[in-house]
Amino acid sequence: VLFYLRDAAEGLRRACRHLQRGGVVAFAEPDFTEGLNAPPRSTEFARVRSWAFSAFTRAGAEPRMGHKLRQAFVEAGLPAPEMQLFTPIGGGPDWVGYGYTAESIRSVLPWLIEYGIATEAEVDIETLADRLRHEVTSQQGTATLYNQVAAWTRKP
Repeated sequence: VLFYLRDAAEGLRRACRHLQRGGVVAFAEPDFTEGLNAPPRSTEFARVRSWAFSAFTRAGAEPRMGHKLRQAFVEAGLPAPEMQLFTPIGGGPDWVGYGYTAESIRSVLPWLIEYGIATEAEVDIETLADRLRHEVTSQQGTATLYNQVAAWTRKP
């Protein structure tokens, strides 16, 4: 949510108006600068990473919001949050990360087309999860999705 806002601290301040004193303020935000790779190298994951980063950047989203959560909390007048980093990782034919990645790209497909980042044919959204799965499993590889940073504190 916050990575879509031009001023994350102001968004937090506004949200906290609806929270009682002592209430928990918690957000999880991505960091699109790290992750989404698959060793051995996956050309499909590399393309998806490039598409997503370009789409979010062009749309005005903050691709590093996860790592900027502490700053946003403090600027919003909140105590410095506790934080944790989570990165989904997996492989094999049944891993849910392929579908998750494809559905994430489906959600930004209009931007990909609008900004000229990729064509609908290049993305071929209906086969994307299977292409990701095939490339990783054929190499006995492992895929890492984007980092997710969670931050939480209590409203003073």
